[in-house]
Amino acid sequence: MYNISELSNDEIKYICERMHLPAVRYYFQKNPKEFNKLRPGFTVKKMTDDETLSFLIKYANKPFIQSVIQGAVKQWLSEIKEHRDSLEHEGFTAGEALLKTIPECVFCDRIELYFKLIEQAYTDDYLRLLNDALSLVKKTSDIAHEEHNIELQNTEIEKLNSEITTIRQQLDKEKEHGDALQLKFDGVNEQLQKSQGLLNDTANKLRIAESTICEMKHELERYQALERYAGNEVSPSYVSNYQYVSIGQILYDYNDQRWIFRLADITESGEIVPFVADETIPHYFSNRDRLYWRNGPDTDQAIGVWNWNVTPRDTDPNKDYVETDFSNNIQLTQIVQLSNCEALDDVVSMLKNGISFQFSFNKLLFVYEENTILTGLLCSSSDFDRANDKIALKSDVYTLPQYSIKLSDTIDLAGIRIYKFLSLGIPQSIYQVRDPYEAVKSLIISRFTNANLREYGLSKKEVQHCRNYLTAIPTQDIIQELTLTYNCSNETAQEYIDGFISLADQYLLASDIDTTIISRAIQGNAELLDLCKQQLADEWKSENEKQLAKAESKLNEVLSAVEKNQNEIEQLAVERDKLADEMEQLQSALSQREQLASDVETKISMQIEKAKQNVADFISNMAFVSPLYSAVTSNGNQLSNQLSVFNSHIDCAEGGEIDDVDTFEDELSENLTRIGYDNEQSIEISQAISFGVFEKVPLVISENAKLIAQCLAAVLNGGNVSEVFVTVQGISIEDLSAVINDNLNKVSPMVCLVHGVFDGYSINLFNALSNIMQNWDNVVMLLSLEGTPSKMIMPGVWNRSIYIDGDRGFEKKTVDSLHTFTVLDSLDLHDRTIDMKSKEYKDARKSMKLFTDILSNTQIGMYSRYLAIYNASLNDSILILTQLIATARSIGNPDRLKELFQENGIGSGEELFD
Repeated sequence: MYNISELSNDEIKYICERMHLPAVRYYFQKNPKEFNKLRPGFTVKKMTDDETLSFLIKYANKPFIQSVIQGAVKQWLSEIKEHRDSLEHEGFTAGEALLKTIPECVFCDRIELYFKLIEQAYTDDYLRLLNDALSLVKKTSDIAHEEHNIELQNTEIEKLNSEITTIRQQLDKEKEHGDALQLKFDGVNEQLQKSQGLLNDTANKLRIAESTICEMKHELERYQALERYAGNEVSPSYVSNYQYVSIGQILYDYNDQRWIFRLADITESGEIVPFVADETIPHYFSNRDRLYWRNGPDTDQAIGVWNWNVTPRDTDPNKDYVETDFSNNIQLTQIVQLSNCEALDDVVSMLKNGISFQFSFNKLLFVYEENTILTGLLCSSSDFDRANDKIALKSDVYTLPQYSIKLSDTIDLAGIRIYKFLSLGIPQSIYQVRDPYEAVKSLIISRFTNANLREYGLSKKEVQHCRNYLTAIPTQDIIQELTLTYNCSNETAQEYIDGFISLADQYLLASDIDTTIISRAIQGNAELLDLCKQQLADEWKSENEKQLAKAESKLNEVLSAVEKNQNEIEQLAVERDKLADEMEQLQSALSQREQLASDVETKISMQIEKAKQNVADFISNMAFVSPLYSAVTSNGNQLSNQLSVFNSHIDCAEGGEIDDVDTFEDELSENLTRIGYDNEQSIEISQAISFGVFEKVPLVISENAKLIAQCLAAVLNGGNVSEVFVTVQGISIEDLSAVINDNLNKVSPMVCLVHGVFDGYSINLFNALSNIMQNWDNVVMLLSLEGTPSKMIMPGVWNRSIYIDGDRGFEKKTVDSLHTFTVLDSLDLHDRTIDMKSKEYKDARKSMKLFTDILSNTQIGMYSRYLAIYNASLNDSILILTQLIATARSIGNPDRLKELFQENGIGSGEELFD
């Protein structure tokens, strides 16, 4: 039979258009591996007839598709031959059999294609004559067939006319009845639709209103709690009787006269502006550098706030008359930076232990510095006890408001650092200074007198009475007091109180050695035992006769209350124990991560210090100097000791054109296969890169980042890769942006591989890069982990990136060259439409929402879009499962993810963990 590969495109199209397309799709389903090589990530079941036909024509030169077409043609030719042979067996000549067979076969419109396939050569004249003969046979056959049909139709028409007359009469009657019923039905249906529409609108509005109210209520409760700590300073604009509000310091002159030396002014907006006198004009009116003291603090070097007016003197208008008044309503905030503090826990520890400090103001913000940001706790001078020369937080200070301010928002006045605005605003959060159980303990103990606790040796019966007494304490009032004191919810306060009661129960049931010895001595002497019992009974009755009656009454009430609330207490105790176990597990995991981070940081610091001795060696190690191909050429430029840039080019073989996203992903997958990735992983990586470009997020790659960058560059821009080496985490994002923009002017689209972003385990540079990426349409950003374990990466990185496991499915091999392509203007990797109402997207989002314990809402949305675009399930997507595992390890909760995999039947996820 004729070789299919030698047919023209027009002939291939003619054959494909006549193939049975459902059978073709069935064949694809039976051979998924061969199909995925041509169309990775697509499901055959979803293909339409048009898509199937286009697929056959597009890939007709591929062996797999040629075998499909060859099979169809072979079957057609076999059927034609059988039909001709049967006609010849009936007595027809070979020519007559041919003329009868061809009009009824698939080649009726292309007789020359039929002879070409059976490899029988005929002249053009013969073929034209055969076509004319076929046309004549067809016309003759059509005429005879038409005449026969006309006779049959006439007979049928007469029969039908009779039936129509009968039916028409019946229809007229039914129509009259139907019209009447239709009118009634239309009326009822219209009313029903109106009622249903109104009901749906009302239900939707109700759901929206309930949801909005709930969200607003929670937000309001949060802000109400924080508002308690917001500053209530008087704005200078309210001091309407004075022209100026200034901060001054009391100093005495040589005549022992006190003056107010003007340090700074307070604007109407509440900003503090340091005052510097203009020496070119007299120090009067608004240029005054000192004021007369009339009232306020009189201690030497004391600092305060004064309102003051100036008016011209009657005797000399060039001079002024000053009127001052001390303002005790305006409070300044003193900034106290504590050394050797790296977290709020360190600040609290120092304040509890005591520090040497003299108050200059009533409001004190104790802070530590991190990257020019001051984070700390706001205190009042009344929150401290002073002993000798040290101050320490009082024991009844349980919470303090937390603030973060910029270092640039502080100023120094007379050697004291203060906040340059009057109000700190609403705090970020409320920080727990002391353990909540301390607050519960203090509040409960304050309700007892020494008389209640003076006896230590108690019998079991007395212990039971004491336990009942503790249980019957009116905890609701304590809950309210604890809620206000500790700024927590009623439910949390209830948990604290129940936990304290449980601890008290355990303490009261504990055995005591001294008590045991005395008990054995008394039990050994029967007379002494009776005497002690009698004496204790008499004393107890005489002392508690009145209280006994009240206690019995209260006991009944307490027993009733205990019975009512016992189930709730037991449930809370179980939840408390569960939380304690989880806290212990989290603490253990955190300790391991801190130790690992410390070890990694030490090793990295040693490596960087060694590398700094020789910049060339450092760049060589970071850039993987050994290239993939011998044809790689590069040029480098070290912009500073913090940033180096290398541009490299690899020679590639020409591979044709790319005009759509599918072709881009196919060709990128082929390049990845050429360097050593297996078919499955090459498809995953190509789709991950395509999706990352669409989402405009960085691609974080664990291993072989440069090889992947070269494959991508070969497809997009002819093999040009720009590598940026960040040697210091403090690099300016403006410098990095300028470097990328400069290279973008030379090569577009640009493939940029950045090294060193995660060396300091900081997220700041990553955040800056991911934000600025939104402004670049022609930059693909790849970030190399370079040996940094993915579990050491901050969880926030995975919210705004796609993680690629570059080591999975890779076995390095040598190839001649990668393939490069001409990218047409019709290719736009950012132009994709995702129908949020489609079943695919809804199913994907539903499956991702099962992992809300691990993923953020941003991740759920992004991964749902990926699954919807590639019409893949979570269990089949190794890429998304990899993101889940990386996130779980970063937040220290892989065990919970394993449980979720098991609960929801995600077998592939469990295999990846193993």
